[in-house]
Amino acid sequence: MKALVVDDSHTIRRIFVNVLKKLFDGIEVYEAGNGQCGLAQFVLHKPDLILLDWNMPLMSGLELLQNIREKDKIVPVIMVTNEASKKNVVMALEAGATEYVVKPFSLEVIMAKVKKVIPEQSEEEDEEETNGSSQYGSEVEEGACEKTCTQHDPRRKVVVEQTKIQIRRSQLL
Repeated sequence: MKALVVDDSHTIRRIFVNVLKKLFDGIEVYEAGNGQCGLAQFVLHKPDLILLDWNMPLMSGLELLQNIREKDKIVPVIMVTNEASKKNVVMALEAGATEYVVKPFSLEVIMAKVKKVIPEQSEEEDEEETNGSSQYGSEVEEGACEKTCTQHDPRRKVVVEQTKIQIRRSQLL
């Protein structure tokens, strides 16, 4: 299973990574500190779950959610944000958020929301996951986001690799 955590706060990303590791043995977690890099990570890794902040530089979480839904209508997206007004909750849900959590939150709330949107995976489902390129891979081409990306591997070691992530300008609008 793969998850994507997109939040401009390093601390919040650490919390989500730890929660996901606690809930899912062997999970691969990818991170992004802004919406543009979040889109690039989504395109490159095709995650099974996304935890997404609203207020971020370069591209808001709402814009990122709209971009994700143009490509994938099914992947569960949990919006976790300070945006607590009813209007914003409605906007996020209409844009395709699966769940909505307002900061500050408790770990129990996050764990419950994740368990709600991700049914238990059997080993057979894990084996059926493809190791090939993403179905969106052809859309990752022209420059926009240069970022150090972090992946947490199933053995709980942190692997940091310097990558230059390329996105077509049309994907960022």
